[in-house]
Amino acid sequence: MKVEESNAEFMVRKELQRQHIGGWVTDDDAQLILLVTTPDLWFPEKRVAVYLDGDKVHGSIHAQDRDEKITETLEKRGVKVLRFRYHAPLTKQKLAEFMNELKVKLNG
Repeated sequence: MKVEESNAEFMVRKELQRQHIGGWVTDDDAQLILLVTTPDLWFPEKRVAVYLDGDKVHGSIHAQDRDEKITETLEKRGVKVLRFRYHAPLTKQKLAEFMNELKVKLNG
């Protein structure tokens, strides 16, 4: 189940576009289901799943345990996972940190 797009997701997508980083889709573009999860961004050619984990939804121990199991399962299947945890609102500094981590993951 996908919840409404967060402001952080919107900001990251805009920054990807601004920096001309392509090759990604969202659940709006394609109904991509990896096991029981829908990543916020999916780079199919690179096999990279990106999750923007705001503390409002992902802050509980239960949610973090679930996220860890999803990550482990995807990685066992050859998917690189980038989880970016943040406290809303997403600041420009945190956005820059995320973009740097994403570029490393996509190029590594």
